[in-house]
Amino acid sequence: CPLHPLDHFFPYPRGKLVDMEKFFVPLQRDPQIRISCSFFPPPERPSPRDTLIVFLNGIDHPKSSWCPTIDALLKPRRRPYSTPFLAYDRPGQGTTIGKNQDVLGRPQGHARDCLDAAHDLRELIEYVGKTRLGIGREDIDSLGIVFVASSIGVAIARLYAAEQPRTVTGYLFLDSTLASSDTISIYPDPHAPGLREEDLLNGITVQDLELARNRLGRVYHPESPNKEGLWRGNLPQLLPYSDAPQLVGPGPRTPYVTVIQHDPVLNTKQWAKVRTFFSLFGNRLLLT
Repeated sequence: CPLHPLDHFFPYPRGKLVDMEKFFVPLQRDPQIRISCSFFPPPERPSPRDTLIVFLNGIDHPKSSWCPTIDALLKPRRRPYSTPFLAYDRPGQGTTIGKNQDVLGRPQGHARDCLDAAHDLRELIEYVGKTRLGIGREDIDSLGIVFVASSIGVAIARLYAAEQPRTVTGYLFLDSTLASSDTISIYPDPHAPGLREEDLLNGITVQDLELARNRLGRVYHPESPNKEGLWRGNLPQLLPYSDAPQLVGPGPRTPYVTVIQHDPVLNTKQWAKVRTFFSLFGNRLLLT
């Protein structure tokens, strides 16, 4: 995993990722796209055949963003074995080859949406099951999947579960995207009828609200473009409810679900460091 400029601000113990296998998987829907994958079998032991942990990236974040997590998990453990891990770059991310196509009514290169991403994920799981775990396509649903999903990856995991019920045994949802919302509405609309500036708390002004909504919308509004070309404009229609579709596991009392949000104190300190980074190095280095 290459050193990212932000590592100087958020350091973590780095070590060699044991026995990482890198390979590319051509997509059936578009063979010119070859998905870059990293597979991590348990060190010095054969892979167990019943479970696979899959890491789902946030928007515009390559699979290398999981390096500190995977590195820590692969360090020597007291348990007799580790479960194999799979990380990958969606089209437009990291080292995946090929780009998304154009479609009328969307920004350039945004032909693929989160449901397409869930279908791509199914292809990858079938491929890894066959080539790395010895599980044929007809038996792939016997493989228990655990998703570790960040941001937009949570929406992809939920859509996968709707398409492939009773196949996912566990979810770790990290700071999920607001799939059923336009996101900017977490701040009041300064032009809404009846809103008065004197009713706002802590000295917040109408201009503050406008600035916050505009800045948030440039990145997180469903119709805002992104570097990887993943269309989110229809996400509120694909996932209109926060509690549906129901997550149905393969057995009783499954799936196991853990939901984690940003620590409000720690996150504030981290963003202060990010602002320092911007002031020192500018946006260009952050996006390299």
